[in-house]
Amino acid sequence: RSEEHSATSVTHARHMPSRRHRAVLAALGCCCACGGVRALSTTTLPARARVTSPPPVAPPPAPTAEEEADVSIAGTAARRSEALPWLDAPALLDGTAPGDCGFDPLRLARTPSQLAFYREAEIKHSRLAMLAAVGWPLSEMLDEPLARLCGLPCVLAHSALAPSVLNGGLGAIHPVFWGGALGSAAACELYALWAMLFVRDVNNEAGGHLRFDPLGFYPTEPSRRKRMRLAELKHGRTAMVAVVGYAAEEFLLGTPVSEHSEAFFRPFWDFLW
Repeated sequence: RSEEHSATSVTHARHMPSRRHRAVLAALGCCCACGGVRALSTTTLPARARVTSPPPVAPPPAPTAEEEADVSIAGTAARRSEALPWLDAPALLDGTAPGDCGFDPLRLARTPSQLAFYREAEIKHSRLAMLAAVGWPLSEMLDEPLARLCGLPCVLAHSALAPSVLNGGLGAIHPVFWGGALGSAAACELYALWAMLFVRDVNNEAGGHLRFDPLGFYPTEPSRRKRMRLAELKHGRTAMVAVVGYAAEEFLLGTPVSEHSEAFFRPFWDFLW
C-alpha cells in the first residue's frame, strides 16, 4: 500500500506544473485579458447598446423689443380709460404719452410700433386740420374781395362756399395751385422720413417732432414740453372735429360757415350796438 501511495504521488507531481510554468500561464492570462478589453472597446456596439452623449442644446433666441414690451405690459395692472370710464384702457396706453386718455375701443394699436405709427398719423392730421379750420372760413370771407382787388375771377363754389368735395368747385382751382400744394406736402413728408431714418432725436418720443421752431417757442424743460405737446394735440383733435362739422354744415344748409357763427368772424364791438 505504501508503494502504491508513493507511485500516485510521483504521478501527481509529474502532472502538476512547476513554478516557472505557473508564471508563464499567468502572463498569458493577463495578455489575453488586456486584448479582450481592447477588442471590446474597438468593436462597434449595436444601436440599442450604443451609448451616445445628448446633442448640445442651442440657447434660446434673445427676445425682440416688441416681445419685451409685451411682457412688461402684461405685468402692469389695467387702468380705467379717461375717455370711456366704463372700460379698461388698452395695455399699450399707459398714460405716459401726451394726450393719452386710454381711447382705443377697437384695439387698433396692437404693438408698440403700430402705436407709434398711429401717433405720428394723428399729429399730422391735427396740424392739417388746424390750418384748415382757420383757412376754410377765411377763404370764404376774403376770396371775393381779394379777387376783385387783383382783377381775378372768384373761385368760391356757388359764389359763397369754399371749394370742397361736397361743395364742388374744385375743378375751378388752377393746376399751379395743386402742383404747389402737392409739392409742399411731398417735401415735408420726405423731410420727416429723412429725419426718422438718419437723425436720432431724443425729442421725438411722441412722434411728429420736425425740429421746426424758428421763434424758439418750444421749451427745454420736459414738463413744459409735455404740456405744449398736450395743448397741440387738444387743439388738433378739436380742429379735426370742426373741419368735419364745416363740411357737413355747408353741405346740409348750403350757407357759409362764417354766417353760422358770426361771433367768431366779426369784431366784438359790432355786437355792442
